[in-house]
Amino acid sequence: MTDTSGASFINVVSAYGVDNTGSSDTHALLQTAINSISGAGNAVYLPTGTYDLGNSQIIIPDDTIVTCSPAAILRRSQDISGPAPYGSYTSAMVSVGNRCQWSGGVLNNTAVVASSTTKVTIGDGNRTFTVPAGLPWTTSTFLRIWSRANPANRYEGQVVSYSGTTLVLSDQFAASGSGTHSDWNITYGGVYQCPMVLHGVTQSIVEKVRVTGNWYVGLLMDGWNPPSGGSLQTSACAFRDCHTESVQNRGIYLYGGCSDNLIDGCYVNGGGGVTDYGVNLNPANASGSVNWQLRNKIVGTTVVGSGFQGIAVGDFSVYTIVDHCAASALTNPSGIGFLCQAANAGIPQYNRFSSCVATNCPTAGFYFIGALYGGAADCLSVVCGRGYAIGPSNSIQSQYISLASCEADGCTTGFEVVGSSNRCDLTNIKSIANSGNGVQIDAGASVTLATGRSTANGANLADNGVSSNVGGLLLG
Repeated sequence: MTDTSGASFINVVSAYGVDNTGSSDTHALLQTAINSISGAGNAVYLPTGTYDLGNSQIIIPDDTIVTCSPAAILRRSQDISGPAPYGSYTSAMVSVGNRCQWSGGVLNNTAVVASSTTKVTIGDGNRTFTVPAGLPWTTSTFLRIWSRANPANRYEGQVVSYSGTTLVLSDQFAASGSGTHSDWNITYGGVYQCPMVLHGVTQSIVEKVRVTGNWYVGLLMDGWNPPSGGSLQTSACAFRDCHTESVQNRGIYLYGGCSDNLIDGCYVNGGGGVTDYGVNLNPANASGSVNWQLRNKIVGTTVVGSGFQGIAVGDFSVYTIVDHCAASALTNPSGIGFLCQAANAGIPQYNRFSSCVATNCPTAGFYFIGALYGGAADCLSVVCGRGYAIGPSNSIQSQYISLASCEADGCTTGFEVVGSSNRCDLTNIKSIANSGNGVQIDAGASVTLATGRSTANGANLADNGVSSNVGGLLLG
């Protein structure tokens, strides 16, 4: 078998004796096979079967083609040990090099660090669990603790203390779900607890991959630089036609410096709130402006059943295009379908959602928080809290946001301009059959322009803003 470039595909099982029964840790032999095949200019083929990689990473050398059978399962069956096991990209199960092509396969994680039968009720504040002794946990260790019966019921945060068999965990990141449970599994949290990473690479394509199991993050592009500086970037790469299933924190994540990348035709199944964020673009600057994300594009991608956010763009993300995407059935009361938000130390600018659809998103279908320029066009929000909202992030006000030819139907509020938002345009909008206000301009919002139609709402217009121009809005 050869591909269009003329490279011959070499079967790692028949040619190198790699175990695909799942009965032994085969990472060393698989790595040898990949290195040998790619080094000879050929392509790697993984046939149907289970490839157990223990707790190790497979590295895909530069300029390598890997094709997997759709039923080829790469499995992490043990967790990496150590006090901070997910502080480096080398903790991902597969690390893809430059100018690579990876197609197909299932990336699965069955590893669990520990378990607990302590009866605990979901709620805010620190929680205490009885766990095994002797685990490598310190106060810097980040954990996710979740109910086996329903992983959407969980805690996530750093270890407050761990002594003997007593663990005290903060809920500084999230405490979600409800009820009292005693069937807890514990896994490590952190960006690099993921099946596949593209770290500081360029021109690589990953397609038709399915991610299952208890990963913290799904597919990851990573170019994170510390606050002290750096120039690491992942650029001109693509995730195409990939599927992530009940990943814990982020289904697909662009982290740190990432530019000119593409997410195309992907599907994120949030598992009814197991996944916090479906697709997230976030430079993650702790301070300063070390990391930027420029000109990334998300096309034809769907997120269903995540918790907090569907598709989100934040921090120093600039010129992002999100086109023909959908976000639906978010489970958390604060869930937002499409979000553009000032976060960490950065203000997102010139980001645009176009021809996107949000349905059943409790807080808002589309929300711009502390954003500058950009906006949404030809989008639809149905049965959400707010259809569209533009608002400040603390002292950072949204400015010059445009919502053009957008429609809100059956929401609580159709369109709302919140707080101190400034010079925002709602042009040629439709606001129909929303239970509250069709268009709401809050006190403090200044120089808002609204045109289009607002009809059959609880109230078609509530304008308390400063210097609003709503004469082009047809009411009723």
